[in-house]
Formats: sequence, structure tokens, C-alpha cells
Amino acid sequence: MKQSRSGEKSLTIIELLVVVAILGILAAVAVPNEFTNSGQVKTEAYDIELHNIQTPYIFSALY
Repeated sequence: MKQSRSGEKSLTIIELLVVVAILGILAAVAVPNEFTNSGQVKTEAYDIELHNIQTPYIFSALY
């Protein structure tokens, strides 16, 4: 970090570029994983909701 004229520390352009590059790499890894799992999660949620809807009808038919 460089000292500015008023004595405060500030980030250099290179340091900012490194931070942005690291965040970009993390985003590139995280985003595809999120999209591949979302289809499976939606399917499981659909199955649970369908089961919740069917359960009262099954028990009412038994009694």
C-alpha cells in the first residue's frame, strides 16, 4: 500500500485488479455449480409437494 499525501494508506491499481480477479475466479466456480443443482432441487421440491397434496386424499379414502 502506498502512503498518500495526507498520510492515509490507499490501494494501488494492481492490488485492486488482483482482488477483482480473485472475485471473478470465485464467481466463475460458484455460479455454474448453483445452476446445475437448481434443477435437482426443483424436482425434489415438486415431489415433496405432490406427496403433501396426495396424502390427505389417501387417508380419506381409507376411512
